[in-house]
Amino acid sequence: MPADHFESNWWKARIFCAAAMFTLLVHGAIPFLAVPTVGQAVWTTGFSASFINRSLLTIQARNFGGPAPARISFGLAGAYPAALLIAAGLHPVDAYSAMAALWLTVALSGAWGISRSFGLSVPTAILTALAWMMLPIVWGHSGYSMVSFGFALLPFYFWNALRFLRVICDPASGRFREFCGAGANTSVCVLAAFMDGYTFMIFAIGSLVMAAWASVSFIDLRKRLVKFAVPVHVGGLFLSYAMYATYVGRLEFAPSPLDAFRGWGVDLAYVSIPTRGVLWLFDVLGWSVNRSDYELFGDESVWRTTFSLPLIAAGVFGMVVAAKTDSNPV
Repeated sequence: MPADHFESNWWKARIFCAAAMFTLLVHGAIPFLAVPTVGQAVWTTGFSASFINRSLLTIQARNFGGPAPARISFGLAGAYPAALLIAAGLHPVDAYSAMAALWLTVALSGAWGISRSFGLSVPTAILTALAWMMLPIVWGHSGYSMVSFGFALLPFYFWNALRFLRVICDPASGRFREFCGAGANTSVCVLAAFMDGYTFMIFAIGSLVMAAWASVSFIDLRKRLVKFAVPVHVGGLFLSYAMYATYVGRLEFAPSPLDAFRGWGVDLAYVSIPTRGVLWLFDVLGWSVNRSDYELFGDESVWRTTFSLPLIAAGVFGMVVAAKTDSNPV
């Protein structure tokens, strides 16, 4: 391996490690020192400890939750790794912090990877990855444990789906690479389903839109996409849903009443105007407003985490630039 290549990789590793440490500091996911949340940490590690009380392969709690044996409604992808850490000797609180650090680091790598896949330089890619990890929609959901990790992991999910489409669309890819790509894509679908339902649906709909757009836009790749890539991806999504439904013991779920959407639905004002006390810059500029549950429905996560006007503007700008440069993300 050339010396300059080794130095380049070492430089990238140092930048990523520094960004990861900063991310964990902001999120409070520092084992033996800090934990991102308390209530959900107790709930999650209650399941984790119960798993381990029976065996390393148990994924149903028999002395925590109800009815016994209890299935954790969401977040098995976090509760089970925490259980393994508890079995290794960590205190439950430290196990939760270590599990949070693990998934946040994976999420940072996914945000960095998808940025690099679109041609960004290393410094710019790490800045965009940090920008994603610092968004209120990520850290603002820490009180809901795996919901926060699910939002953080969205770039990782889409990055893997994009890599899978690229492998399938590359005529030089052999059967082995295609098989490995399909396996990795399906594994990510299962991870998303067992991490959090909200972000699983965001990933499922977003990735299907991405696949449909690629099938329509790139005529020369349409045959490989329609015949193999899209069916495999849809199959992975259905498999992950079937695995989750089998785990919780319900194949069908009753729709939520309309009042739930009225209470917890996002208002356009939340998207375009930030809530005071969330982003200091907008507070200083006087562009934020006070909001509380005294005059609003739902809970504070609805209006504290959904301000996304700068992100939408950046996305529109990126679309315009990509259209002008005739970029091909697939």
